[in-house]
Amino acid sequence: MFGLNFKILIFITFFSLVLTKNSTFYLKKTKCQFNAAKNQLFCDSKNGNETCEAMIDNIPLNFTLFAIGEFKATSGQIPQIWFRLYPRKIDNTGWWYYKHMREENKKMSMHGRDKVSMSNTGIVIEDSLCWNRMAQVIKSSSTYDFIQAERYNYGIFTKPWYKVKMIGTLEIL
Repeated sequence: MFGLNFKILIFITFFSLVLTKNSTFYLKKTKCQFNAAKNQLFCDSKNGNETCEAMIDNIPLNFTLFAIGEFKATSGQIPQIWFRLYPRKIDNTGWWYYKHMREENKKMSMHGRDKVSMSNTGIVIEDSLCWNRMAQVIKSSSTYDFIQAERYNYGIFTKPWYKVKMIGTLEIL
């Protein structure tokens, strides 16, 4: 009734689905969880997973889910890598922009201790070597979404939102 080509096509499709389901290939975006009780950050992506000791630095406590923006970096004697954090709105209707709502000059991000400054708040990883491994895991997201992050304050000549490349999510437990 069915030809050999059709049976081979069905077999290949079924085999591909089983292989994809049983491998880490199906992890498309990075998923991170911060355990506040243990002060640990765990991230999982297609390149594996990593757990680091971390601390929360001045994040508003009513936010528990964040979009992780694409990575940013600087060059120089001590290169730095960080990921902007975009808090999920309490009513789940969208995302806020990464600038701190109470203090517009502060920026929320996930970063190593080398980036700690007056203008950066967020999740801070204490150990530089662990942060480097964690950054590689986070950067390995194979897919991303574009989200609209709404600004808390905006002027007459600026947009009320920004289009942001989201490579993963961070959940605070």
